[in-house]
Amino acid sequence: MDATVSTKTAARKARCPVEPRRTGQRALASERPAQPVAHTPARAFSSRMETSGGLEKAENKQTRPVFWLNRNESGSSVQFICAAVISPDDLQAWERIAKGACEPNVFALPWMVLPALVALDPQQKARLAMVHNDAGALIGVMPVATAPRLGRVPLQIVGDWCHPNSFLSPICIADGAEMAFWQALLPALAVVAPRARLVALNRVAEGSTVHQGLVTAAAQEHRPLVIEQQIVRAMLAPDCDAEAYWQAAVRPKKRKELRRQWKRLNELGAIGIDTLAADGDVGAWIDEFVALEASGWKGSAGSAIASAAATDGFFRSAIAAAHGAGALCFTALRLDGRAIAMLITLIDGNAGFSFKTAFDEDLARFSPGVLLQRESLDILAARKLDWIDSCAAQDHPMIDSLWRERRTILCLTMPMPGRANRLIFDALQAAKQIWHRIKRTIEPFQAGWKHLAAWKRRQTNKLDPHFDSIKMNQGLAPLPALDKESEQ
Repeated sequence: MDATVSTKTAARKARCPVEPRRTGQRALASERPAQPVAHTPARAFSSRMETSGGLEKAENKQTRPVFWLNRNESGSSVQFICAAVISPDDLQAWERIAKGACEPNVFALPWMVLPALVALDPQQKARLAMVHNDAGALIGVMPVATAPRLGRVPLQIVGDWCHPNSFLSPICIADGAEMAFWQALLPALAVVAPRARLVALNRVAEGSTVHQGLVTAAAQEHRPLVIEQQIVRAMLAPDCDAEAYWQAAVRPKKRKELRRQWKRLNELGAIGIDTLAADGDVGAWIDEFVALEASGWKGSAGSAIASAAATDGFFRSAIAAAHGAGALCFTALRLDGRAIAMLITLIDGNAGFSFKTAFDEDLARFSPGVLLQRESLDILAARKLDWIDSCAAQDHPMIDSLWRERRTILCLTMPMPGRANRLIFDALQAAKQIWHRIKRTIEPFQAGWKHLAAWKRRQTNKLDPHFDSIKMNQGLAPLPALDKESEQ
């Protein structure tokens, strides 16, 4: 009888891996990082292996776990590894699936993700989730991290690791393996981050194969998938030649103004479009771009690349790697050899991503940035691209007036497995709906109060009949009052 019970218990544990012991529950959020060793296999750090059901933990004597390995019933596995100790074999496998990924995404390529993790995640809290199928082949990679809150809600979440300069979620999946990737990764997140209540994914392209695979996998696990935020940004996907598209997309008055500005620029000196060659000095171009961007409003606001050493290091490493991989299109509008506008477009397969742009604000009256954007149409033909993502903010006044197509980017959430997590998720969604209803109810009253306050200000600040309101608004001294004698 005891032997039968022990056999059943062992079988149940094999089917349902238990959570790791309490000492390893904060593997993603608070573990002490391993010392970075370039191109060293993760298993080389494994001085001891501890197994808990389907979860394996590799440890160094001096450090906490450098990777977790979760296996499920289907035979697929998910390895959570520190980027600093990724093996050459894993890196080659990642590069191989990136070439045949299910969708173009320059922000999921190794030469973009690894420099970002090194520069922007110095504490090494993020982990690379490397998903393998039942044959042991790599089918997908996604940086994973935990966070203590979802927006303003103090609720621990787990999801993709993103940074401000990653304009699309860094998820790289082999073509045709979207379902298998999510079916293996979603249960593994519950094991490696047991205290997380929600799964949050940032900047997933709506209708993409990555999105469709996630929707199907969530439905199979009976977990709701909710859109928390939706961003619609400009996209360039012409179905005609460059000149025909320009004529159709840009208003005649706008085109006339741009021609006038180009002519006025030519009066200041020699104007020309320059492109970084494959064997060009990419370092000099990077220095020029960083200085140009820092000279404008971003430098004053502290949001320029040069404003943060970590961001500067990531940018330089990523752009140099993109140039080496042949994935960089660096163009500049020059006045007498000096760059007055620069545009960085990153290429992945048949798609482009307008990564960064900068212009000389002292020449803003000539719209040098807009004049350079005209060259994006030529980039499509030269690189044989199907489309270019603007990577811009929603309702951007400049790019929206030039590019007609739109792309929708989603921020998604779903509950972690378990009844308690589902109740928390449902309560959060109900509270959000109530708050939106309250906002819709009070918005008319808020608008009325704003109009009333503006009317009161106008009544309080009524101008003297002889007061020059225009000069006052410009910060100049008002004209003196005129009496009858002075009028004569």
